[in-house]
Amino acid sequence: GQRIEQLLRLRWAAVAKGSITIFDNKGRPGQGPRPHQLPLIPGVTQALAEFGRDGEFVISTTAGKKAIS
Repeated sequence: GQRIEQLLRLRWAAVAKGSITIFDNKGRPGQGPRPHQLPLIPGVTQALAEFGRDGEFVISTTAGKKAIS
């Protein structure tokens, strides 16, 4: 499974039709965050549609300005 913190940092720019890309910040030194592309099941696609596309972050209490913690 993926770490919940990676999902909480999900940005709208990483949401595509049928998949999302989350990033593992614990990548190898000098390599930067490692992307993980995850396919979406219908329930997740429906849940994402219920979020307002305000700001940069998908899961936020500040209208997308900051990721929820």
